[in-house]
Amino acid sequence: MEGIIRFFIPQKIVPTMTSSVFGIQNGLKKDFKAILNHWDSFSYQVITNSKHLRSSREISYKKNKGVFRILCLGDSILFGYGVNNQETFSYYLEEALNKQAKDIHYEVINASVPGWGPVEYLLFLQNEGYKYQPDIVITSNFSDDFDELSSNRIVFEKIKNEKLEKLEKVFLDGFRLKPLTSDWQNLIFNGVFRNRIYDKLGLSSHLLSLLRNTTNQLVTERNGQSRSFIAQWIASRGLENEQNFEWILPQRKFSSVQIKQILNQWGKIDNDQSLLDKTGNLLEYYSVLDEISRWAQLHKVPWLILNLPVFQEVLKLKNDASIDYQSNAKIFYSLNLLSDFIHYQENTSELLFFPGDNHWTPAGHRLVALLVEYYLVEKGLIKNNNPLQVHGGGIAEAQLEIIKANQKISTQLSAHPKWSFIQAVIFKNIGLETQALQMFKKYLKHFPDDSETYFQMGLLFLNKEIYDNATRYLELAAIPGAKTQARALVKLVEVYLAQKDFDKTLEVLTRAEKLGGSLKPEVYNKMGQVFLAKRNTKKAEYYFKLAIRHRPEFSGYRINYGNFLILTMRYLEAVDQFKLALKNNPGWILALEGLGGAYWKLGDRERAMACFKEIIRLDPSNEMALETLRFLEKSSTVTSLEK
Repeated sequence: MEGIIRFFIPQKIVPTMTSSVFGIQNGLKKDFKAILNHWDSFSYQVITNSKHLRSSREISYKKNKGVFRILCLGDSILFGYGVNNQETFSYYLEEALNKQAKDIHYEVINASVPGWGPVEYLLFLQNEGYKYQPDIVITSNFSDDFDELSSNRIVFEKIKNEKLEKLEKVFLDGFRLKPLTSDWQNLIFNGVFRNRIYDKLGLSSHLLSLLRNTTNQLVTERNGQSRSFIAQWIASRGLENEQNFEWILPQRKFSSVQIKQILNQWGKIDNDQSLLDKTGNLLEYYSVLDEISRWAQLHKVPWLILNLPVFQEVLKLKNDASIDYQSNAKIFYSLNLLSDFIHYQENTSELLFFPGDNHWTPAGHRLVALLVEYYLVEKGLIKNNNPLQVHGGGIAEAQLEIIKANQKISTQLSAHPKWSFIQAVIFKNIGLETQALQMFKKYLKHFPDDSETYFQMGLLFLNKEIYDNATRYLELAAIPGAKTQARALVKLVEVYLAQKDFDKTLEVLTRAEKLGGSLKPEVYNKMGQVFLAKRNTKKAEYYFKLAIRHRPEFSGYRINYGNFLILTMRYLEAVDQFKLALKNNPGWILALEGLGGAYWKLGDRERAMACFKEIIRLDPSNEMALETLRFLEKSSTVTSLEK
């Protein structure tokens, strides 16, 4: 069998670094040491100590006098997938903190593991993390944490419902995590696949590697298909068709409307999973993080969440909705890394991500360490007084540190086939369009069927108003089955709108509507604009309302509908839309402009002037607002004189 497998379906032999520990199925093995490969281009070493931590040194539970400990819990990104032990975020943070330290020694413990999420963070804190007596706990928050939450471990022992006239109240009490040993599959994993004989044979046997990979895939699929405890409980009581719920957790509560708004904001509503299942996921996600917050308060340990960016967001390839968690606890802190990643990626020559990957290069780890050090000092959580400047004009030294971190792999990075695409996108984002086109064409020599490249080239020509080229490349990006099909069709709409070819615009929008998905509200919004341009106000209003119905929390659609209402002289209704837009996004200047214009049409100059004064407060150099305010003040004076 071994010979057959080797000859016909040879396996990639990868040493397994995980084992069941601390009540977690996929903890790190202790005393593990191996050279691993990332993308077949980058080799890196992983070393763990006797306490199952990624560390080249032993770390005692006992904390010596003068030691300040930071415990880091994350997934493969904070773990340092693709980089050596001494190139991880935690290593760089410890190094940076101790550079400035005098009477205190900082220890930053990397307790991150690939595949971990909020459930594993909580289990580690409860079963092991507390032993280290941390002074700060840092956890990561990534976009896939919500979808990959280990729901099969979550139980609410005291869940109950209360039926009111038009409302079903559900109380979610008695949160706990089921023991790992209650799952028969874990017994098999522990008894067969996690012993020393298997480990040794697994380093050379293709048969065992195939068996392991197949079993892991089956378990992953089974876990992914299991419904949340909440969804199962609701179904067991025949409440699946109820529309109006109030969900009450110990620290917060949600209405059905609020749940849908949050899921919309996070981009988590789709046709593949019922709203009830998504609701269960959201409530369990909050419950686990609330439990971590409770643990931090109980142990009086400040808790910092690092919101990690997706590389497509950093390169401005698409806008992924960020999963935002907030706690009322005084010791809770949250740091979003997206804007800093965008700024640094546009101003440093070194890549912060491995090509086409969400895992950070050493430069990315170095950047995050500098950002976190600065944040901890700024918030008064540590006593260092002179971190490197990471914002504003004094960031040259920080940039040198970031570039230096990639020295060992800079040649490999520049030789990677996907390097030219990333460089092209960076050139595009900073306005070097000619260089961007050259790099895109270079990339297409390696990947001639890459629809994302055609999409980006189409955007370049659209920005340059070269519509024939824009159409050609966007059509290539919009072929059926392409990952960019929906986005490319929406951009093709902009091309035809700019050319005032409304028939072509509607044809493309019809193609886009058939795809469905998350871009559907934008398709309806664009249809409203087209029918308005064609002066078909009845159809225009229908589609503007349809866009709002699908995504009520997005202020842009309400602004467009509000402008439509002004054009059709329905000013009071327009005021309502602009107010709702501002409720969702306070300070949005377009909404303030629309609201001011609606009040002006209604003859309410005082409120109109208040809107434009607010715009000037937010943006003192806004010429349109300054001129409009001068006009309104002048007309107000003339009216007073006439009276």
